[in-house]
Amino acid sequence: MSETIEDPEPPGETEVPAPPPPSNRRPLIIVGVLVLLGGVLGGLWATRSVPEPPVTITAGPKPMAPRPVEPEPVTPEPAPTPTPVPTPPPTEAVVRKDPPAPVPVQVTLTARPLQASLSVDGQGPAKSPLVMSALPGQELTVRVEAPRHRSLTRKIVVGQGPTQDEALELEALPTQKEPRAEVRPPPPPPAPVETRKGTVRFAVTPWADVSCGGRNLGSTPLPDVSLVAGVYECRFSNPEKGTRTQRVEVKPNSHTRVVVKF
Repeated sequence: MSETIEDPEPPGETEVPAPPPPSNRRPLIIVGVLVLLGGVLGGLWATRSVPEPPVTITAGPKPMAPRPVEPEPVTPEPAPTPTPVPTPPPTEAVVRKDPPAPVPVQVTLTARPLQASLSVDGQGPAKSPLVMSALPGQELTVRVEAPRHRSLTRKIVVGQGPTQDEALELEALPTQKEPRAEVRPPPPPPAPVETRKGTVRFAVTPWADVSCGGRNLGSTPLPDVSLVAGVYECRFSNPEKGTRTQRVEVKPNSHTRVVVKF
């Protein structure tokens, strides 16, 4: 059964009746408002009450479930026969023992000459004899020095014994010969002084101060002068003329005349 619902007129197109006479105007306005509200509410209710058309769903045929497949029986393979493993013979435990610690060796170094100094591996110097401890197989570098001797450097390998003695002898340097003082024979005794004399006469022009052998004889003219025999260097000086030197030989028991001219 279907119902016919008249749609109310829209508010904009509602005809408003002419106003009644002034005596009945208010009641009519109230009635018109109520009628308008009733029409609006009735339209909303009619809109909500219209049922929606039913939706028809056509169901197809149901799918058939797959038939279960029975698995084929599987025959298990026979297990392989285990191969017997030979049992190794028992081994004896090997116990390693650490080698014993090396025992130090007492090394005695003796140098000749005894005043020599010793140095071992650059450490020192030390006096001789030098006693020290070292391990077997150790190599020692020993240097020996002494005054007026040739220095010596030697490598010494320490042995296995508890003690080891090493003698180090230096080579003496050749001594330099000191020059011997020449032995001179004593000088001969001086010759006896000649006591014999001679006389000398000096003739100087114009004049001069005369000295012979460092001895001042005076100014000329001079008398004959007695001099010991020999050779003399005589000087003749004149302030205006200058100085002259002349060699004069005086012979014993003779008279010598010397002439000088400026």
